[in-house]
Amino acid sequence: MDPRQELVDYLTRQLVGPAYGEDEVLDAPPDRQYLMGTLYPQDADLQRQLTLAAEDADGIGTEGAALDTDPADDPVPESNAWLPSSLGLSFYTDGDTIEIGCGGAHYRTLRAQGDQGRRWQRVALPRETHRVGPDRDAVSVLDGRAELRIRRRPLGEGLLVTVALVNTARTEPALGRPAQWDRMLFQVALDVRPCEGRVLEYPSVRGGGRAPAGGGAPPRRRSGPGYFGVTQTWRLFVFAV
Repeated sequence: MDPRQELVDYLTRQLVGPAYGEDEVLDAPPDRQYLMGTLYPQDADLQRQLTLAAEDADGIGTEGAALDTDPADDPVPESNAWLPSSLGLSFYTDGDTIEIGCGGAHYRTLRAQGDQGRRWQRVALPRETHRVGPDRDAVSVLDGRAELRIRRRPLGEGLLVTVALVNTARTEPALGRPAQWDRMLFQVALDVRPCEGRVLEYPSVRGGGRAPAGGGAPPRRRSGPGYFGVTQTWRLFVFAV
């Protein structure tokens, strides 16, 4: 194998997972084990997650209260730091039917037994593929834990298409920390391709924000909590970060 690909595979296992196989059992909470590819329940914020982590002390196999769970002073208030509950991408195409693939996993919390603390069992959510025409703007996926949302906007002689994968769970602090783990999605991936037509060059707003030839308003790039997009020719891939 190419050394560079070996490095990419290693980093993917360590940062996204799974590091120990499809049916791995972790001794540490999955959101501490993996730094990328995670979709949190909606309305989850960083300060709340740090507080829960600091209060969690369940014996061997978990990280109890520790100094590094107490956030350092930062000029940006963490009360406004929302954790990602969705990922998405936008692309420009001359086709109106697209094929969307997605996959992921969640982790089931196993109760402590004897001297062994809680552990987390990976449960794969098999990859699925959906052919979506212009008459659909939402598809339930990943065993009902997520939803694909599609938005099409006419622009010039094509369509500006945005596809998002959204964790449909809601944050409910009253249910406790285990419920929040069980509602997270991990190793989330999304890919999109047009079934008919081409992926065209993404419209530019350079030159004073003029619309592309053919009319239509200049595009606006979306930004905000939990949104990350990548465009490539013909096939599009994205991981949550």
